[in-house]
Amino acid sequence: MTSAPGLFAEAVARGLVSAREVLSGRVSVTDQSRSNVVHRVDVDDRPVAYVKVAGPAAALDGDDPVAAERRVLAALTGCPVVPRLIPEPTVPARHPGAPDGDALWTRAVDGIPLYAAHGTPARLAEVARAWGAAVASLHRTGCPTSYAAQGIPVLPAPWVVTPDRLPP
Repeated sequence: MTSAPGLFAEAVARGLVSAREVLSGRVSVTDQSRSNVVHRVDVDDRPVAYVKVAGPAAALDGDDPVAAERRVLAALTGCPVVPRLIPEPTVPARHPGAPDGDALWTRAVDGIPLYAAHGTPARLAEVARAWGAAVASLHRTGCPTSYAAQGIPVLPAPWVVTPDRLPP
């Protein structure tokens, strides 16, 4: 179980927020869960980190989505559109409700959600181009041979980043 006080303590231990920010009410935690438990940690309504722990579905089917995601994010370190892993604190926050050692902490990536993009057709085209460039950079990052050696599945590049395979 992950509680807001536990997440606050862990965020302070990791140096993401200060105790003063927590006590003054500037830090908040928002549930982002789908099938796994994910919380967003905000300071002054700006995301600073995401925390993921395995949810009930993972316990039922035996998957370890947190370890798998940690391996992939570590392999993609350096790609600007990939969230950076936040290392374990030197002194763990052992607070009731704090996420266990299997939690995955990542920095928030700069940007806005696509659903929040509004404006003129020119502005929306600009957003679409930026999104396309980000996806292309993600697919061009790293070395497939290195990924395979780390047990990370290698998928074929989508047609949009391989001009010789463009559909008619």
